[in-house]
Amino acid sequence: MKSKIVLGLVILGLLVGAWFYNKEKSSSNGAPIPMTDNSKNSSQSMDSAEKSVTEAELTQQKNAAGNIPGTERNLSDEDAQVIPAGQKYKSAEEALTAIKKGAVDYDDFVLEEFVQLGDCSWCDNFYTEVSKLINDTSINIDEKSYYGELLAVSGKLDNIKILVKGLEESKSNDDRDMFGESLELAVGGNEMVDYLSKYVDSSNELMRESAVSAISNQGSRLAAETLYKDMIDGSGKNHDYYSLGIGLGEMVPDEEAMPFLQDIVIKRAAHADLAIKALVNSGLSGLTVVFDSLASEKDEAKGQELLKDAIDHVITEDGVVGFLTAASTNNKYPQFLKDFAKKGLDEAQAEEDEDL
Repeated sequence: MKSKIVLGLVILGLLVGAWFYNKEKSSSNGAPIPMTDNSKNSSQSMDSAEKSVTEAELTQQKNAAGNIPGTERNLSDEDAQVIPAGQKYKSAEEALTAIKKGAVDYDDFVLEEFVQLGDCSWCDNFYTEVSKLINDTSINIDEKSYYGELLAVSGKLDNIKILVKGLEESKSNDDRDMFGESLELAVGGNEMVDYLSKYVDSSNELMRESAVSAISNQGSRLAAETLYKDMIDGSGKNHDYYSLGIGLGEMVPDEEAMPFLQDIVIKRAAHADLAIKALVNSGLSGLTVVFDSLASEKDEAKGQELLKDAIDHVITEDGVVGFLTAASTNNKYPQFLKDFAKKGLDEAQAEEDEDL
């Protein structure tokens, strides 16, 4: 898979870690599940609770690792438990002490504690202080980037607005870049997508691309519709976002977004190739939709064009490998689809050989 299938994909790893913790806590009242690195050992030890998270999400975490400074966890953190900050810290002062220490070495493990923190008694005071830190001229740019990422993954629209304002008003190129790179990692729901949608036509190139990237990180139908509308009627029609690793072709759609993308493919509408890439990003479910939608295509050249570069988005998990194996010899599919399946199997084998 392309190395930059949405800069913020690493956030999925953070979200999944918090999700595992809350699910185990509510079901057994026991200790939270230890969060481990994405190694062979961790995949072999996944229990039934972890398997309820899609294989695609787990693979995306592995592919995203290393795109952001500090995302390689120290070996000493291997068996550590991620406790949400709202439960771990008793005050804004305690939380600030933790993130200031984490910022020195860009400790991503501490960042995980603050992903979509939600409401807590000290949250408002905490984020007020973080917003001051990110604008403190005495703090070096790397530490500011840490605070920027913390605001981005908070899931709070007010914090996203802080990043937007910083990007708009900063006088320093380094600060503008920092705010833009932080904004690219934004986590949020449809409220955030609505807010950022007005910036996809910005004359400020950094703002425009950061907004598109942030929306690309969301898997919702609204995010898909917003990105597609921008390519058809907005400034997106004049920019090749896919070459930058952002935009519709790089999003990982959720179940709600898939019918919208499938309709684009079935109609062979403009940018159907990007809708196909997005579907393939989601793993087995999206790949199945693509094959079903293209099974009736009689024009081999057109079929090949629609699938151009989509092979780079195939996640070679076990379910996908099995699907591709069956599809490669299934005569209900046109030759271009069978060839795509065979190529996917070849890539999966090459990856497996590299891991040996």
